[in-house]
Amino acid sequence: LDTGCRWGRLPRWGVAGIAFLTLAWVIAWTRLPSLAAVQCHTFVPLWLSYIVVVSALTHARKGTCLLTRNTLRYAALFPASAVLWWYFEYLNRFVQNWHYVNVSDFTRTEYGVFATLSFSTVLPAVVSTVEFLRTFSPLEYGFCTRRGWSPRHPRLLGLFAIVVGGAVLATMGAHPDPFFAVLWLGPLLIWWGGRVVAEQDTILPSLAKGDWRPLALPALAALLCGFVWELWNLGSLARWEYSVPYVQ
Repeated sequence: LDTGCRWGRLPRWGVAGIAFLTLAWVIAWTRLPSLAAVQCHTFVPLWLSYIVVVSALTHARKGTCLLTRNTLRYAALFPASAVLWWYFEYLNRFVQNWHYVNVSDFTRTEYGVFATLSFSTVLPAVVSTVEFLRTFSPLEYGFCTRRGWSPRHPRLLGLFAIVVGGAVLATMGAHPDPFFAVLWLGPLLIWWGGRVVAEQDTILPSLAKGDWRPLALPALAALLCGFVWELWNLGSLARWEYSVPYVQ
């Protein structure tokens, strides 16, 4: 099978995105005195550029992308992403697995604004990467198999996921060190379980048909974005640092 996607001409806005990303990267990793005023604010330019570039690459391969095809829907990902990541910041107050450095000069209002803008790029970046990955035949069809999986009682499974998600988050609050990892798993279980109970889930019907893409492609996209997040964070002035139990 073949998606029919071939490398076409990169749109002009994609070329501009590459140029702006390169400039933002240079500013982020250099310590030129003339750029000191903007070197704490490079996260958003880098990731907006990443989003534009990945969307442009998708457009070059398939002639369309979510950014241009459904701009309003795509734009809604930004505020949703900010809310999502502020929730993870709240959960991190219990486990304290990461903290930010070189941000002490910001007032509370400045920190809130700059952090919200930064957090708003997470979901758009991952969604754009998923769409780009789907333009490649081995990824688009490689996770479609003849072996599916379908639970006998999906709504009971959804209720179970909600209960487990809530329980592990409560346990994390009481015992943050041994249960620090459930910061990521608990919200996912509650969200997915709620969708199953409300019969709005799209993953289980796909899995029943042997289509594992709804699980595999977002995970792969998040892994790729995670690599770039950590890469750019490594040399940036304002950045996060980790304090993870047992593996510090």
